[in-house]
Amino acid sequence: CVCAGTNAPWYSQGSGSFTDAIWSHNIAGPGALAALNSASDVIIQSGHAVTLAGVQDVHDISVEATASLGLGANTLNVFGNSVDIDGSLLGGTGNLNLEPTGAATLDGSGTLNLFDLTVNAPNGLNCLANAPIRGTLSLVNGAFTATGAVSLVSNVNLTGRLGPVAATASYVGDLTVNRYIP
Repeated sequence: CVCAGTNAPWYSQGSGSFTDAIWSHNIAGPGALAALNSASDVIIQSGHAVTLAGVQDVHDISVEATASLGLGANTLNVFGNSVDIDGSLLGGTGNLNLEPTGAATLDGSGTLNLFDLTVNAPNGLNCLANAPIRGTLSLVNGAFTATGAVSLVSNVNLTGRLGPVAATASYVGDLTVNRYIP
């Protein structure tokens, strides 16, 4: 069966792509194909490595300890109010696009390895996580409040940067800007 997004969370049942038959509303499975969308709450369970196969919409997302989410060169659109990374978010050259409907948080004790981060949060987004950004931080709407360590990474291969800040957006808190000098 191809199960459509519902209010019940979707739990990963193993490693694979978002488009693989690895999803269940039950913590212990069995896995099936799921039509995950902007109403789907997704939990990647411990020990599982899940990757994007293209642009993917979700509502809320949680990556448990020892789990990983790989964006590759793709965009993950999160329309809910919670991104919780206790495992690893492997940004590749992809974009984490946050468009919450209410006040939101980017949280977790895990490893965030972001390339691009886009924030369109009219009610604000509190970044509690340590968030190194290797590409562009784009502030489209709302206050981005950094209470975690947010940094723009620079090295021999790339330079993180702050993109244009829209008139309806703001950055609150500390921002560490690295500069690579050979």
